[in-house]
Amino acid sequence: MKQEGYAALLAKKVENLYPSKVMLARVTSKATDGVAQGLEDLNPLFEKNTIVVGAESFETLDVKGIDPKEVQKLRVSHTRLKGLANTYPGMGIDAILDDRKLSANDKEKQITARIGLLTRFHSQNPDKEFLFLDYSPDSDDIQTMDFAGFSADEQCMVLKTLKAYQRMYSVTQD
Repeated sequence: MKQEGYAALLAKKVENLYPSKVMLARVTSKATDGVAQGLEDLNPLFEKNTIVVGAESFETLDVKGIDPKEVQKLRVSHTRLKGLANTYPGMGIDAILDDRKLSANDKEKQITARIGLLTRFHSQNPDKEFLFLDYSPDSDDIQTMDFAGFSADEQCMVLKTLKAYQRMYSVTQD
C-alpha cells in the first residue's frame, strides 16, 4: 500500500472512532476565511436585491445591467457564501450575511461567534458523540448536556445545527 493510501486509511479509522470530533473539525476550520472579501464582491447584487445569500438560488437574483463576466464572478462568490451559510443550518448565517445594517467585518465577527458556539458546546460536552444523541425534548441526552453560559437562542441554534448534522451523518456516514 502506498503512503497516501495508508494515510487515507488511518484518517478513515480515526473518523470512524471519533465521528463527532472529525465533523466538528471539518466545519470549523477556516470557516470564515474570505467572508469580508466575498461580501465586498457581492456589492452589485446587494444594490439590486433585498436578499442575496438567503435567496433560493443565484438564478432568482436580479443581475440586469451587470456585465456577464462580472455575473460569473458574482456567482462564484455567492456560491461560496451560500455554502458557508448552508454548512451551519440553524445558525442563521444567511440572515447575518444579508443584514444591511452590519459592515462586512461585523458580519464576519458575528459569524465567527456563531460558529464558535459549536466549538464551545463541544468543549463543554467532550464526552458526547453529538451525532448519536437523542435530541427529543425530554431525552436523557438533552437533560445531561452542559449549556452553561448559552442563551436560550444560542442553545436553540446549536441544537438545530447538531440535529441537521446528525441527519446528514445518518444518510452519508461521512
